[in-house]
Amino acid sequence: MAKKTWELAISNHWLSSQPLSHLLHSVREGLHELFTNRDKDLTRVPILLWSLWKSRNALIFANEVPNPMASLLRAKRIWTEWSL
Repeated sequence: MAKKTWELAISNHWLSSQPLSHLLHSVREGLHELFTNRDKDLTRVPILLWSLWKSRNALIFANEVPNPMASLLRAKRIWTEWSL
């Protein structure tokens, strides 16, 4: 389910295929690049992780079947609210 959600985020162009790959050069340079370019992935990745966590909890505690698209849509909604 998590893999499918990530794939949907990439195929819907909400995340790049390598969201934080520029951090591999050096953390300092990567963080500077993210800050100066206002890289949306910097906030989208943790929000998508949060949405996946919420889906996992819904499965465990409420026996709800996870839906990858619903997880992505929740992340998009949360990101939009936080971006305002």
